[in-house]
Amino acid sequence: MKKPWRFWLGTLCSLLILALALSLLYHIGDQYHWHDVTAEIRKLSWGQIGLALILTVVSYWLLTLYDLLAVRQVGGQIPYPKVALTSFIAYTFSNTLGFAILTGTSVRYRFYSALGLSTGQIARVVFFCSVTFFLGLFLVGGLALSMGLASLPDSIQLPAWLAPFLHSLGLLAVGLAIGYLILPLLRSEPVRFRGYVLPLPRWRESASQMVVAIGDWVAAAAVCYVLLPSADGLSYWHVLSIFVVANLLGVLAHVPGDI
Repeated sequence: MKKPWRFWLGTLCSLLILALALSLLYHIGDQYHWHDVTAEIRKLSWGQIGLALILTVVSYWLLTLYDLLAVRQVGGQIPYPKVALTSFIAYTFSNTLGFAILTGTSVRYRFYSALGLSTGQIARVVFFCSVTFFLGLFLVGGLALSMGLASLPDSIQLPAWLAPFLHSLGLLAVGLAIGYLILPLLRSEPVRFRGYVLPLPRWRESASQMVVAIGDWVAAAAVCYVLLPSADGLSYWHVLSIFVVANLLGVLAHVPGDI
């Protein structure tokens, strides 16, 4: 049976983004040496390092709530410590190695199946966590793209066509996130698509997803902002905008570390 053209198109796009990322990394890295990197690290104060560590812990704690909300949504009664351990290991692998569908899903299947969840429940957990991830990406990232990129410093020049496109994309992303939030208020029946039945979360669950996802993205971008050297005109909103775009490209290309 032949692969559908969408599979090959998606693979080609991922490879192109990966090649672009590696090319960019090569040209950037060629300008610096190891001692330049270590010299910059030594410039960081203990306050910066401590705050970055705290924000990292907060971000990973919020990631465990992704899984906790998902497990509860599918009817699982697994204690939080076991859910948190599974979530931490899954996100450690997926954030470090990339290919989240393969790495994170494999970890969740191994642990959650041993803890009593069925294959169908585990699939719904993975889907719920993915929705939470993109919910935060769309809302926080949409606000950052529509607001943060409008006042970038002069040293960061964007093509004339790119800024309006990203602004419109940001507004669309915010609209999708808000639409997901209010959907349970307008519809209670499951969504049916090509034979699949997808139960909709209750409004309290979708609101919890929104709060957790916002906190995670804000904390993760704050880690990057805290560790950056000071630059005139570069605000947290600007860093958040760039951080979101990097994460989006990382998801599309399955490249670890948002290279």
